Amino acid sequence: MGQTKIVVQCKHYRGSTFSELKRAARQEKPKMDREAPDEYYFVTSQDLSITQKDTLVDALEPHISDSSQVLGQRDLNQLLTDFPEVEINHFKLWMASVGVIKRIVQSGIWERSSALMEEVQDRVRLYVHTTSFAVAQQVLSDKRVCVITGAPGVGKSMLGDMLALTYWEEGWQIVPLASHEISKCWDAWTGEAKQLFYFDDVFGQTDIQERLSNDSGATLARLIRRVGASDEKRLVITTRTHILREAELRDEPIERAGLRARECVVQVQDYKKIHRAHILYNHLYFSDLDRGLIQDFVSKKVHLRIVEHANFTPRLIEQTIRQEESGISPGPLATRMLNALNHPVLLWGPSFREALSEPARTILMHLASFPTSGAPMAELRTASKREASPIEYRRAIAQLEGSWIRIAQGIPALLGLVVTFHDPSCRDFVLAFLDSEPEYVADVLNHATDGVQLAQILAYARPSRTNVELKYPGLDSAIRHDPIKIAGLVRAAWERGSDQQQFVATEILQSLLESSSVFDLHIDGWIADQVLRLPPVLSRYHYPDADSIRALTDLLKTSHKVPTTVEEFDSCRQLFQDWCQCVTEESEWDHVLAFKTWVEECVGYRPDSADEEAFRDSFEQWLDSEFDAILDSVDGRDPANGWVNHLEVVSQRYFSWTQFESAFQQVRVRINEKWNDNYEPDDTDYRAMRSSQAVERGRSEPSSKTRLINAINSMTEAQRTDREIGQMFTQLS
Repeated sequence: MGQTKIVVQCKHYRGSTFSELKRAARQEKPKMDREAPDEYYFVTSQDLSITQKDTLVDALEPHISDSSQVLGQRDLNQLLTDFPEVEINHFKLWMASVGVIKRIVQSGIWERSSALMEEVQDRVRLYVHTTSFAVAQQVLSDKRVCVITGAPGVGKSMLGDMLALTYWEEGWQIVPLASHEISKCWDAWTGEAKQLFYFDDVFGQTDIQERLSNDSGATLARLIRRVGASDEKRLVITTRTHILREAELRDEPIERAGLRARECVVQVQDYKKIHRAHILYNHLYFSDLDRGLIQDFVSKKVHLRIVEHANFTPRLIEQTIRQEESGISPGPLATRMLNALNHPVLLWGPSFREALSEPARTILMHLASFPTSGAPMAELRTASKREASPIEYRRAIAQLEGSWIRIAQGIPALLGLVVTFHDPSCRDFVLAFLDSEPEYVADVLNHATDGVQLAQILAYARPSRTNVELKYPGLDSAIRHDPIKIAGLVRAAWERGSDQQQFVATEILQSLLESSSVFDLHIDGWIADQVLRLPPVLSRYHYPDADSIRALTDLLKTSHKVPTTVEEFDSCRQLFQDWCQCVTEESEWDHVLAFKTWVEECVGYRPDSADEEAFRDSFEQWLDSEFDAILDSVDGRDPANGWVNHLEVVSQRYFSWTQFESAFQQVRVRINEKWNDNYEPDDTDYRAMRSSQAVERGRSEPSSKTRLINAINSMTEAQRTDREIGQMFTQLS
């Protein structure tokens, strides 16, 4: 009693004409006649003139009597200016704000891509807030490290993006790196600066065999320890659940890093019915689809079947709409969306087999042979053009862009434009297709432009180190059919070479060495020859991999390939220097020194002062990282001092005891300061204790009375949800 009934009618009508908006306003009048509100406001994102506002007032009389009750784009922007706390408190507003997006671009976040503004803005407006966001935020706040896991397509990357952008708005520097760039985090690490490191698909997009680096687990584990001990640092990692489990089995440092304690699992179950409805609504509302097509979709009343479908994922919704926008999969949208949900594996099938041209299919099959970081446009063209004319090839690229592929400036810039799959599911499909069609596998291998592609296909074909079951048995069979020919293709592709191959030469050769053993290629001797001809590593763009270098140096020694020229000796010297830079485990130093001794004995060389200084500096950097690990992760003075004493013995194995005397004295002082008798828990410790207590309380079973009340509330909520969804899609029509 005494309450005022206020109705605010919102009409977005992106890209529509004023005539369409006016028609929609007239359709609202009968509804308002029935509602009989005390106050009524008509709001639209269209930019309205005074005359257009007056026209809408006339259409909506008597519920609107003044043009001030009609709010257009400029009015909304002015309100946000007058009430800035609204934008701050609703992150989807400031994330979608053009001004904020421009500031993001100008700040250098996300690789300075020219398409960043459009991409981030599109992603933000599609995002639907679920409980996963709050859970991930809490994990990140309490533990400083959050590992976002889940099945393909459930929204892991979207959640990671939202976390990163939220921290960015609070003044944190965002450091986004790809899985092959993990070591670069140390270059970006800046003292006391507030930084959030962000690794999307850190262990590979579709398969752990996509990782070129074998020792990235140790690097990541060290980064987790460092971030976990710093108030000014945060780390967000996304990965598919099954790939994380395999990484833990394969890499002991990852298994010891305690990722599960920092895990935020994104599941389809997190999306309640109303969340799913909002996801579907957002994708339709913000799409470039013809409004008549959307109205036809709503009129078929299939939205409830879609949001309740057992296979519902945001990615499936996005992909079917994206295919419709691209015109590559004609047919009723509702029918195709339900088919995609019923048969998710076949989503890309009709497009690939029926809608794409043969040059477009060839491009995709070759793209799957490049690393997930992408294919330089020029190399992809060389590999996949075949007999297509320049016009046909450009048309094929245009057909794929936006639905199957993305094109952006490469990192480093000298790679030029780089082509990547639009999302991992596209690569999933193409690899599955290649696995079922061995003739196409042979075609891809025959036209590979460098060793990178051959190494990638061979890696997919062989079993992983932790699972003997083949993921791609068709690829395995195609390789084993003619190993002599495959060996010849490897040698020829390596000789052609590329800038990309040069950046990751040691990792590619090590991967080929492993494939040689699995598939009986008998190219070990040839690989040893290539090791002796390695060019200087372009460390500015790539960090060496310790496991790869160790495997290649072991190959040199067992194959009795010794440096006989200045160039070959320089290659061995470069390997030694690179190895020193990437050692993470104590036991590795024995192998490094053994290789150094072997080289000296082979050529009678004694290192000069510059070499010795470089070796000492690398060891000192390793010691510093070990000291940090002690202070970060050891839980008492005695074990900390015991670890330091052990490191002192290790250092004296290679150097005189005086060379690092001051460093050991300083770390012992830091240990005594941390574990003095007056030490008290800090805020971080108290937060951890409260978090643990909350978890224990949450484990208790609710009473039968509570369960009954929850069931009643759930029934009421379900009724309200169905009504809200119905109103939502009625407005969409």
